[in-house]
Amino acid sequence: MLMLTVIQGPDKGKRFTLPDDEPQMIGRSSESIPLTDMGLSRRHAELTPDGQGQWFLRDLGSVNGTYVNEGAVTSNHPALLHPGDRIQAGQTVLAYGPAEVVNPLDLMLRAGSESEMDAQIEATASAAGSDSLVMAWPSPSEAAHQQIDIIYRMVNLAGLAENREMLLASTMDLLFKHFTADQGFILLLKEPGNIASELLPAAIRVNGALPVPGRPILFSQSVAQWVLAKQEAVLSVSAMTDPRFAEGDSIQAMSLRSVIAVPIQHQGLMLGILELDSAKRNYSFTRDQLMLMTAIGVQIGLALNNLRLIQERVEAARLMAVGEAVASLSHSIKNMLQAMKSGSDLVEMGMRKDSPELLMNGWDIVSRSHDRFYRLAMNMLQFSKQRQPEMGLYSLQSLLGDLAALLTPRFQTRNCRLIIKCSPGVPPIPFELQGIHQALLNLLSNALDAVPPANGQVTLSARYEPGKDNVSIRVTDNGPGLPEAIRSNPFTAFQSTKGYAGTGLGLPVAKKIAEEHGGTLVLESPPGEGLTAILTLQVKKTGRSLDDTH
Repeated sequence: MLMLTVIQGPDKGKRFTLPDDEPQMIGRSSESIPLTDMGLSRRHAELTPDGQGQWFLRDLGSVNGTYVNEGAVTSNHPALLHPGDRIQAGQTVLAYGPAEVVNPLDLMLRAGSESEMDAQIEATASAAGSDSLVMAWPSPSEAAHQQIDIIYRMVNLAGLAENREMLLASTMDLLFKHFTADQGFILLLKEPGNIASELLPAAIRVNGALPVPGRPILFSQSVAQWVLAKQEAVLSVSAMTDPRFAEGDSIQAMSLRSVIAVPIQHQGLMLGILELDSAKRNYSFTRDQLMLMTAIGVQIGLALNNLRLIQERVEAARLMAVGEAVASLSHSIKNMLQAMKSGSDLVEMGMRKDSPELLMNGWDIVSRSHDRFYRLAMNMLQFSKQRQPEMGLYSLQSLLGDLAALLTPRFQTRNCRLIIKCSPGVPPIPFELQGIHQALLNLLSNALDAVPPANGQVTLSARYEPGKDNVSIRVTDNGPGLPEAIRSNPFTAFQSTKGYAGTGLGLPVAKKIAEEHGGTLVLESPPGEGLTAILTLQVKKTGRSLDDTH
């Protein structure tokens, strides 16, 4: 005995025996196989026997089509049925064949005996009107492909979104690309977890576009509150006559017909809701779309939680960095102030005793402390923000001479040598004079602090490399080289090997300036052979108009 068994849909569990020689019609007006699914037409499809035990299925021009094993059936091309075939019409899936061929597992896998979701849909299906509902995804194969594509894109989006606004806006764009809806909302609770707190619109689309500024946006409070209170997804086939939302004035005002809304939550914490509305007559979202939207709501909740954790870590790291910077700078500033106080005391003593020697010693301390304050302030300004250098075309030989004149007195005070070498043929190159001046000053000051007194030597050289079309500027010293503790990352800010005498900004600022110029700064420190800092600049024109050669 052949039969049809409903394994999915409002009539799930019903069975219809097929007689040997009498055609059977599937539809809401059928006497032989009557079904209540509002996605079915009154006369949806017909089963015809061939008199030899085989049955053919043809569509009768239904609204949502008829499918056998995901293949479409038409009136002109009927399908020969085989035991175990699945027939889909509207939201109903029927298994064809002898009773023993219908797999009971199919029934169990379809959400149990009578799922809450089925009950919700059945409660409102009869109110949709006498005409057939146009289901959003009539083709099973089309639905499967679209669902996989949406889930893949949503997972990818949740992993790549940099902030909440980008995540939610991109999610709405994705939904309106695949769903036919008039309006869409992502509403987030002002106080996560408190369903009594205000719902704030976080992303809105009207017919797939951003809402018109100044135009009021309406969403159904009754639907939103139902989802929040029940913490479950809802699909309403006919929202205006749905008894669950009978008191919803906004539903009537917006003439909502089909509504699909799902909770956005993470680990039981309610964050908000995701809702799509349609005002199209006799059009309905599907149960498959409800399941897909539920999965998307879970992804949004997970992504929002990840963004929150990232923000918390960034904020913690920022506060830690600020604390380290303040601690480091406070030590440096305190030492500079103490030195300046000592120098001013010597100046005052020299004035009282009329001692030129005390006056000069005191003034020398004050002057050096002033220079350190100035370098610290300039380094802080350079390090604190990104900037575009104001480029000009300058002579490196002239710049190296200016640095030599500025630093020679400091080298002489420590009985150290400063050697300047500029190879012939170094052309004028584009750079910001103040920036490169500061970078090289930092490197030379570090080198001077590193070399031993009396026999220390620092070499500042520049060389043009025609094959690479760049100029390399080298600062080489005969000090102890890079300490082992900072070899792995010598450009970390506020990392100093000078104790209280250093701020830890010299190398990071020099590297930052080099990179802002499109150049590089690298350090070479063979064991026992001192340190060489190599700043490389490109010999090329820039997009800016260059000044005359200086």
